[in-house]
Amino acid sequence: MPWGIEPEQLPLIFGLMMYEGDPEVIREAIDRMPPEVRPVMAELAAGAFARHAELVHGTPAPAPSDEI
Repeated sequence: MPWGIEPEQLPLIFGLMMYEGDPEVIREAIDRMPPEVRPVMAELAAGAFARHAELVHGTPAPAPSDEI
């Protein structure tokens, strides 16, 4: 994969994007995924982000960043 990203990291990366990103951009990215992945990516990504945030921040829903 490009940029040294492993396939198993994709749900977390996508979860981070979903948490902080523009919903329309996220929707467009999901629309470009293989059809068999589209229905489950949002759910997998949200769960991966919540688990990661719990480990890092102590909560599955930390305050969104106001920095760019």
